[in-house]
Amino acid sequence: MTAPRIPADSSRPSQYTVTSGLDLLDDWAEHASQPQKNTVYRTLFAVADQSVYTTCTVVYDPASPLDFFVLAKNDLAVKIHLESVDAFAILYIGPSATAPGFDAAPPAAVEVVPESESNVRF
Repeated sequence: MTAPRIPADSSRPSQYTVTSGLDLLDDWAEHASQPQKNTVYRTLFAVADQSVYTTCTVVYDPASPLDFFVLAKNDLAVKIHLESVDAFAILYIGPSATAPGFDAAPPAAVEVVPESESNVRF
């Protein structure tokens, strides 16, 4: 008999699981500053608990309906691919200027949360 899985922090339950891209995260983190790492980790937790849609600036990739960019502070962007209803992959971490497909996103694809509605800003 296996014990039920209990989230480490039940106040922030995970809805999505990272299925791939952790090697990309490790490679990026080797050369990133601690504030950059903190920003990206908070962004990934926001994706995992689905709060990213209400707390971050999200830009949808018009070339792939299952991909989106999360724009974080310090010109960091994280590209995510939704693999299923409960899993996602990390496709890119780095400057938004070099994010693959970001330049193709029309301005209407940007979903900005007003400052007053957001309690967490990246």
